[in-house]
Amino acid sequence: MKKVSFWISWILVAFYMGVILSFSSDPSMVSNAKSGSIVEFVLPVVNRIVRTVGSQSISWGMLDTIIRKCAHMFNYCVLSILCCNAFYITLQKWKLSYSLIFTWLLASAFSVIDEFYQTFVPGRSGQLLDVGIDNIGILVGIGIAILVFRFAIKKMKYTMK
Repeated sequence: MKKVSFWISWILVAFYMGVILSFSSDPSMVSNAKSGSIVEFVLPVVNRIVRTVGSQSISWGMLDTIIRKCAHMFNYCVLSILCCNAFYITLQKWKLSYSLIFTWLLASAFSVIDEFYQTFVPGRSGQLLDVGIDNIGILVGIGIAILVFRFAIKKMKYTMK
């Protein structure tokens, strides 16, 4: 059973890295179209809420940037949760802190590699700012993983009594 969970956890990490790379492989026109369709859907709702509060409307470009940066954070948050799980299963005899450190190292390195890869995609560029935004997502994911692991460990201790 431990071997099965080991392989499944690392396959999920590799799969999600592939998902992230597939987004990065989109030329700028395709990427713009994807985020543009989300902006078209969200912009009227956001502006309705903003006007209700009494603020100025949000521009297309501003909302597009917000959506793209949130997508970065979300993707790396998910990746870091999957990595935490995989490292925790792999390093069972070690402390949880090692799993968290290795998660941050792997996910951050992948973020740098992903941004570098984008420099070879037509119309795209790698940005150091995006690596920073990815790291915010990584840290949020690690925080979620800590909460889940602590809850699971407490539950296991309670059921063992």
